Amino acid sequence: MIKHLIFKALSFLFARRNLQRTLSRCRRMIDSTKVGTVSFDLFDTCLVRLSYLPRDVFFLALRKWGGDRSGTLYQARCDAEGELRRQGVSHPTVEDIWRHIGAANGLAEEEWKELMDREIEAESRLISARKAVFDLYARAVQSGKRVIVTSDMYLPGQVIRDLLDRAGFRAPDAVYVSCEQKCSKNDGGLYDILARCEAHGNPRSILHIGDNLIDDWWKARRKGLRSFCLMSTGKRFRNSAPGAGRFLDESFTTADERCLFGFILNACEEDGGLSYRKTGLSLSLFSKAIYFPFLYKASEFLFRSDKVQSNYSEIYFISRDGRQPLEAYKLWQKAFGGGLNPVYLYGSRSFYRPHKDPLQDQRIKAYYQSTLKPKDGRVLIFDIGYRGSVGDISLLMDGCTVDKVYFWEGRGNVARDKELGSMTFSLFGTIGKENEWYSCLEGVLCSPEEATVNDVEYVDGHYIPRHYSPHTTVAREMKEDVSYVQTEGLGLTASYLEFFKSGLIAEAGGKMNGYQCLMDLYLGGRWRSSRRILKNISLTDPQSKAYRRTYSLDRYINRCLWIDNRVLYAAKASLFKVLHAFGRI
Repeated sequence: MIKHLIFKALSFLFARRNLQRTLSRCRRMIDSTKVGTVSFDLFDTCLVRLSYLPRDVFFLALRKWGGDRSGTLYQARCDAEGELRRQGVSHPTVEDIWRHIGAANGLAEEEWKELMDREIEAESRLISARKAVFDLYARAVQSGKRVIVTSDMYLPGQVIRDLLDRAGFRAPDAVYVSCEQKCSKNDGGLYDILARCEAHGNPRSILHIGDNLIDDWWKARRKGLRSFCLMSTGKRFRNSAPGAGRFLDESFTTADERCLFGFILNACEEDGGLSYRKTGLSLSLFSKAIYFPFLYKASEFLFRSDKVQSNYSEIYFISRDGRQPLEAYKLWQKAFGGGLNPVYLYGSRSFYRPHKDPLQDQRIKAYYQSTLKPKDGRVLIFDIGYRGSVGDISLLMDGCTVDKVYFWEGRGNVARDKELGSMTFSLFGTIGKENEWYSCLEGVLCSPEEATVNDVEYVDGHYIPRHYSPHTTVAREMKEDVSYVQTEGLGLTASYLEFFKSGLIAEAGGKMNGYQCLMDLYLGGRWRSSRRILKNISLTDPQSKAYRRTYSLDRYINRCLWIDNRVLYAAKASLFKVLHAFGRI
């Protein structure tokens, strides 16, 4: 019990260590003449899985190839290794494991061997190099050190070599794996073999680098080796604060969600990793943990939803906050082909509502009637919003109903749907007053630096939007921050789609509970801890009244919260009355 508490405390300590400082110490030790052999652990050190839970690989593989018995086989795969150990097989191979599963479930030899090969194939598709360790590995090779891989693993050495080759690693000089050596790092036997075969009895000439605090750091040091613990991104998050493990287990409840969050965790490692502690995010972490999953889920729903693909002729992305989701949707089309034709549709609240000039109304009406192509009298428009104002376009279209895709919707939109007979695909349900600023935040980040459409002109048979932009000056750095967030979001979407194309991940467009939890963790209720990010991001709407007062997204959101908060509004009104009574205003 005492030992468990000590290692728990050490886990929290290592999770909070500065990763770059540890990597710097690793580099110095690799360059040292005292070290002749550098040993690397395999999984979560050299290679990272897409999901932060290793058992998800079994689930994803068997879901695709296990047929009707995939659930039973998945549970059998999770239990098999423990059952073999209880039967006296201390270090089973992957073949031992699947032979045991086959015998227990009535599988022919050809069947369980095929499933074993499928698991290994899934493993190879869902791994990537851990960049920080890849650089250490390359440094050790360039330094002329003997480079080996040491792992407690059921996969044979040749499979491990193939996985490393697939991830871009140069072939190691040797591979020591527990299932072949019949001893492990945990019991110390594998380190004894290293000392005998690699260092000729001098374990201090071996440097071992791994992610497990006990097996890779503590046990190696007890056997006389030099060692460093580079805790994986998943373990760093889980150990970053009390309650982090519960947050992961309750927020990311499916293998597909865990894959997406695992991808986010791995992407964030270069920035020091995500933490469960209640601290603000850097601009890079904000882009990866908040903006990227939003952009990905929006485009994924539009591209993969059967209701969308079968009931509409085209998908319309309303300006301006439809620009980035449109670009993400095109990435899906590039990766998989097909999909409905995406169209960037110009509009704004002031644009599609009645104007004083009848001719302007006629031009706008003609623009929508020539651009929108209803199917069975309906069109679908993507908008961040929640108020439902996009539905006003239907007033300009005779016999056409405007359906919407919103991430959040308000009660006003629900009422508008009943009034107009329209429908809303709301991925997160109805948004409360306290979280309306989420929509403001995502709307700004999805919008380009272009002015709001004010009118249209008919030129040479085409309707050309007319923009209105007041004279404003925005700091170049603030524009660069907006551009960085948008570019990062699209880049990560393209990278994640490479994993998605493997066919193992089967996310169906819809609600993502984990994403909402991330928003609430880092922004909801304590968004002020991230103000240092938001204050450097410019508001992208030059026509907004807030834009004329301040260029900062932080102040824009603060203004929205001030207006929406009735308590603060009442206090402001009371202060006005007091000052007026004393003749100050």
